[in-house]
Formats: sequence, structure tokens, C-alpha cells
Amino acid sequence: MDVISPNRFFVSEAYKPHDVELNKKIPYQLDYTTKGMVKYYRLGVDDEGIVMMSHYVDHDGSDTHYYSPVKIAHYALGAYNDYLKDSNIENLHKFHSHLNWLVNNSSKESFGRIWRVPSTNPKYELEMNYISAISQGLVLSVLARGFVECSDTKLLEVGEEALKSLTVSVENGGLLASTRWGPSFEEYPCLPYSHVMNGFVFCLTGLDDFHRLTGSVEAKRLFDLGLKTFRNMTSVWFDGSWARYDLRDLYTKDIPNLATRHYQYLHADQMLGMYCITEDLFYLELYRKFLRQVRNPIGFIRAYWSKLRKFV
Repeated sequence: MDVISPNRFFVSEAYKPHDVELNKKIPYQLDYTTKGMVKYYRLGVDDEGIVMMSHYVDHDGSDTHYYSPVKIAHYALGAYNDYLKDSNIENLHKFHSHLNWLVNNSSKESFGRIWRVPSTNPKYELEMNYISAISQGLVLSVLARGFVECSDTKLLEVGEEALKSLTVSVENGGLLASTRWGPSFEEYPCLPYSHVMNGFVFCLTGLDDFHRLTGSVEAKRLFDLGLKTFRNMTSVWFDGSWARYDLRDLYTKDIPNLATRHYQYLHADQMLGMYCITEDLFYLELYRKFLRQVRNPIGFIRAYWSKLRKFV
């Protein structure tokens, strides 16, 4: 389906981060909806109404579904966007139920508040219950909006604790990678590093949300730190006629892992989102470049031929 009809969510039309003041309502950057999340990711729902995700095909285990912090946060943000559009209190209830799940199912560890992923990822040599910068970033976006809605200082405390994992190196069990471009936040904290682009941006977006909506000084510091690195890395991710999904091949000398069409569109929309945050025309041009790439049949053929080569 990714080849024929790739998932795409676009940037929320009402997402104007520079027009809001501290503690004001703002939709999530990408235009997630609860119906869209269930449809595109085929999410299940438990008896309490909490969404569950099926394991990836290479998962090392016998169970079929799990509570994914990433998709639960995605769904919460979709419910919040729905609520801001239609003022339906039921959508706000969905948001709060998934927010509460995230707060109640975090673990407070030596390097901060963590949302562990109860799955495996053999591709990146990650065993059960790994941690991820994409989880941390998305949950920060949820916590920030939860604080706006109810002014619960516990959400601020949880968010500040969640920032700590982004200051601990991957080598020491955290999510911070020291690279030739600067410090980066890793979706998959493996060695050698993976440098997954979309996960890095989700983390940066969460840091900006948490700073913008709560006033967190540490979130702002980490955002500025990561943004500088991200800008330095963009020229490496953009591989000619198509974009890389990650940069692990730079360490392994393997075939570059080019993005699928879904991720190519996601990269484009994330760059438009980064432009909304930074007002830097550099990201607007990257947005346009990604769209030109995804519409280029030569790049499309090259990307999927490269993926086929990795399986043969």
C-alpha cells in the first residue's frame, strides 16, 4: 500500500506556533485524527479504549499486539486535534485517557522518566523494552497539551524528568549520540548509531512543544542543541534523488536505507513543520525539495530497487 497509496497527514492548518502565548491551546503539528490513526496503522483498542499496535514483522516474540507509547501518544494528539476542530468533549476524554495511560505507564529510572517500548527491533539489534527519542518527544507533546488543559503541575514534573534521557549517551543507556555533526537524539539507540531522521524531528518537535507551552528552560536548551545538529545532518540525509531513512550505512558500509514513499512525504511535512517553528527558509526549501523528489519517477524506482536489493 505504501507504493500505491502512502499514508500522509500533512501539517495542521491551525498550527501557528508563533501566534500562541504560554499555556494556550495549539493543535499538534501534524494533522493527526483518531480515525486516521486507526485506519492507517490498523490499531486495535482494549476494553478501556486504549489503542494497541501490531508488532512489526521482524518482532522476536509470539504475541501479536502491544501498547506502543508512540502510537498511544499519536492517538492522544489526534484526539486533541479532533477536539480543537469540533469541540466534541468525547475527543477531549479520549485525549485525557491516553494522557493518563502514558503518565501511569512510565518508569522512573536513574536517567529520568522513560516510556519503554514493549517490543523488539532486530533490525537495530534492540531487545524487548528498549527506549526511544521518538517516544520521549511525542509524549512531551502530549504532556504539554495536558498541562494547558488542566494546569496539573505533575505533568510538568513528568516532562522535566523525561528530558533527562536526552542528556545521557547511548553508550550509557540513554538517547544522546555524539556525532561528527554534533549531539543527536536517537529513535533507535543502537551501536553503531542509526540516526533516523523522522524520529529526530519528532523529538525536536516535542521539545519545542514542551518549551513553548510550559516555559521549560531545559527543553529549550535541548531543542537548540539538537536543531543545530539536525541542520548540519540534512545534507547527508538528502541522497541525491531520494532521501535516506537513516544513516547507519555510514558506519556499516551497507546499502543506504532509502525512505519509503510514506516516509518521504513525512519528511516533507516535518520540514514544513520545522519551518513553522523556526521561520527559517532553509526548511521551507527542504520541504519543496522532498516533494520534488517524491514526484520524480527516477528517484522512486531507485529507492525501491535499493530496498529490493537489501532482501536479495
